[in-house]
Amino acid sequence: MKFENFAGANGFNSSLHLFPNPSATYSRTKIFQKSIDAVYAAFCTCSHRTMRQVTPCYVVMLGIALLWAVTGRGQDANQSAKSTANMLSSLKSTAQVRQLLPVGMTTNELVAKIGPPLSELVLGQPDELWWTYQLRPFPADDDMRGTYVTTLSVWVAKSRVARVSFGYQGGPTKVTKREQVPGRASTNDPVALDFFVVRTNAYSGGRFIDTPHLPKLGHVAAQPDLSVSKLEEVEFQEQVQTDSEGKKITNWVFAITLTREDGRRFAELTSTNSLKKILIAVAKEPIVAPMVAEPIEGGFIHLSVLESQRDYVKTNLAKIRR
Repeated sequence: MKFENFAGANGFNSSLHLFPNPSATYSRTKIFQKSIDAVYAAFCTCSHRTMRQVTPCYVVMLGIALLWAVTGRGQDANQSAKSTANMLSSLKSTAQVRQLLPVGMTTNELVAKIGPPLSELVLGQPDELWWTYQLRPFPADDDMRGTYVTTLSVWVAKSRVARVSFGYQGGPTKVTKREQVPGRASTNDPVALDFFVVRTNAYSGGRFIDTPHLPKLGHVAAQPDLSVSKLEEVEFQEQVQTDSEGKKITNWVFAITLTREDGRRFAELTSTNSLKKILIAVAKEPIVAPMVAEPIEGGFIHLSVLESQRDYVKTNLAKIRR
């Protein structure tokens, strides 16, 4: 499945918050306090003079104090920010990251090591957070060998590191074949593109998904959370990707455009199920189950399939009305 907006995590309702630049905040706070202290000292030194003499003295000393604070504490804060940025850019393996950020580390220690996150997701409880960092891409050294590690996610519970995971990206990709998949104007054979929210608990009347390519996935409801029986457009693409080890890999992708109404419903489904898996089935056959990282708007879906699924998906997408 090729969804730019999908990433791995456990399922919780969430809201997104962006962090300000903490080094800038730290710098301004310290500069302000130091300036106040210096100005107070300057005022005391000059206070025995006449009011006419005090005013220019106060202004001159204020300028000196501000200049000293900016070139002093400001440089320290900038140096600290550069240090954490250098740490992130120096990471070369997932094993190194796990060693650097062990489970149980406090958030203060984490921020001291690699700085504040790029973004924060508030999970089910206020003390459960999902922090995201952007990494300088490096070849994956884990089960995702052949891809590049591009992001780091840290699950924080009660102000301590509970788990770390990673975001991956393939190498350069070239589309070697494009083919429109026409649909039917009408059909008596009802075929649909179905979406199911995957949960760990069983549904009444639901089913447990366990297939060779989706082993022990989880439980889904008897009826889909969203069913699409008409599509705007489907394009089949054959893509050749060069992985991090220089190998050529062929991927089969269906670029699907939903109708405006179904696109709106799909965006709503993904916005209310952040960090949950969504099973996508074609003609009732489970195909993929990506993880939702954020709402997916626009009504565009890139569905990557296995070679063994390619002809089945293509045949059944052609049965869906256009």
